[in-house]
Amino acid sequence: MEVRNLNVTYGQKKVLRNISFSTDKINSLGILGESGSGKTTLSLSVARLIHSGNIDGEVIYDGIDILKLPRKELMWYRKKVQIIFQDPFSSFNPKMKIGDAIREGLDIHMIGNTKRERKDIVIDLLKRVGMNEVDYDKYPHQFSGGQRQRLAIARALAVNPELIIADEAVSSLDVSIQAQILNLFADLQEKTKVKYIFVSHDLNVVKYFCDYVFVIYNGELMEFGPKTLLDSPFHPYTELLLSSTPGSTYEYPEVLEKNIGSTCPFVDRCYKRNNRCVDYSGVYFKLGDRLTTCVLANT
Repeated sequence: MEVRNLNVTYGQKKVLRNISFSTDKINSLGILGESGSGKTTLSLSVARLIHSGNIDGEVIYDGIDILKLPRKELMWYRKKVQIIFQDPFSSFNPKMKIGDAIREGLDIHMIGNTKRERKDIVIDLLKRVGMNEVDYDKYPHQFSGGQRQRLAIARALAVNPELIIADEAVSSLDVSIQAQILNLFADLQEKTKVKYIFVSHDLNVVKYFCDYVFVIYNGELMEFGPKTLLDSPFHPYTELLLSSTPGSTYEYPEVLEKNIGSTCPFVDRCYKRNNRCVDYSGVYFKLGDRLTTCVLANT
């Protein structure tokens, strides 16, 4: 997948600005940022779940710009790219049995020749994510949060996708269940070679699970590169995220009052800000194996 100059606008508000990145040769890309930074909007955009009138730019998959396709021509893309939503309970129909909900994707994409064969596929999926055959006929409210997340993973896997977008997939779970789900993701990746875009505000989760990181703030890229950037970030915003991580000994320096006429979205919270910040334009600078929009990093 390659995203080029992606912008999302609602009314007068621009939610994403000039977002570009590629997942080529990346197994797990972490999208990291605070609540309200644009992470979910970005994940919904690349999943083509935002109205075409609110979005422009390019999302290239298998050489095709999926933003240019009418909805009826997206069937092939839906099969290749699946999404796991933040709240697994609200993403299931409470009146539909779990087995039927997972089987729905098989029915739509005509995977399996008979209803019995499709049920067998669903039962196998349930077992692969640590659930049981008897769970097929249960309803969503009969499961715990961790179990529902496993079921959401099974549903995403049903059509054998090449890429899974996991939007805050473990944020609502306690630490021990988080570890189980992350290990399940890793095990499934090893067996199926599926790739992930993993959306999270938790730096520790991203550092543990992902090999590349995209740091986003107020709808704009701050920096992008291998997860080692979290050990020595270019951008002050990434430093702020590090300082707010539980267990971190790093203290974000005090921000002195300065009147800087910059369009950088982070300027008011940046301890490094100076007169060079007026040169900010949102252009990506390539520094080694990383990208950043910070003009101070390019000195």
